[in-house]
Amino acid sequence: MNKPASPTVRYEEVQHFHPFFHALLGAVMALLLWGQVSDLVFHKPLGSKPAPPGGLLAMWLLFVVLYLVIFRLVVRVDEGGVTAEFGYLGWVKFRWGREQIRSCEATTYRPLRDFGGWGIRFGAGGTRCYSARGNRGVLLETDNRRVILGSQRPEEFAGAIQGLLVTKR
Repeated sequence: MNKPASPTVRYEEVQHFHPFFHALLGAVMALLLWGQVSDLVFHKPLGSKPAPPGGLLAMWLLFVVLYLVIFRLVVRVDEGGVTAEFGYLGWVKFRWGREQIRSCEATTYRPLRDFGGWGIRFGAGGTRCYSARGNRGVLLETDNRRVILGSQRPEEFAGAIQGLLVTKR
């Protein structure tokens, strides 16, 4: 059985969350792991009301999955449209077909004030924001809503989308 050819990629950008968030997650995971080792190896549970060993392991695994599912953003423009994909596993994916996109432009926004931070966010007036770091991105006007896709190279990203829109007409 022949596999269908993948669409031609016009633009792709891989972004990682700020190192602070990686360090914070790493510190929490290290603390959970230390609690596990302290309890199981040294028989000295941490705190006056320690979590059961299985609970610590479950929390540690939850943070590993969290990291794999959301700690990276890949934005891509191909012949079919625009994709925003979170994580290393590709489980969280958003796609806008080129027929849905009315316009786009590079933009500067305020992640904390406008959306409460980075990641998958919802703002005023139904605007959505998918970002990993910084305050720059591309504003997509779609049939249904406005979407900001975070980018470290928004002019190049917007240019690739505009090129896609020109070919659809």
